[in-house]
Amino acid sequence: MTALLTGTIMLSLLHGLIPSHWLPVLALKEKFGWEGIKTVRIAAMAALAHSLSTFLLGVFLGLFSLSLSENLHPLGHSWIANSHRLIFCHSTPPSPPLSHC
Repeated sequence: MTALLTGTIMLSLLHGLIPSHWLPVLALKEKFGWEGIKTVRIAAMAALAHSLSTFLLGVFLGLFSLSLSENLHPLGHSWIANSHRLIFCHSTPPSPPLSHC
């Protein structure tokens, strides 16, 4: 659990270093002549909006995936197995024969 938390924190810090996250704020600061505190305030609001929208999108996609998996569960094993057979067992040329087909 500690490794997951540490990795998450490191990834979020590296994510913040991407220029597309901070360069627009600096460009706006220069264009409108904002003071340092106003720039920090606007950057904080943008960071909060970015984090909140990313979190909500993750929750939505997680719930959608859960709903999708529950709806496909009765069909799940059969179509997954058939897809596996189609992809891996009928490839050309079959070298060597797959024992699980």
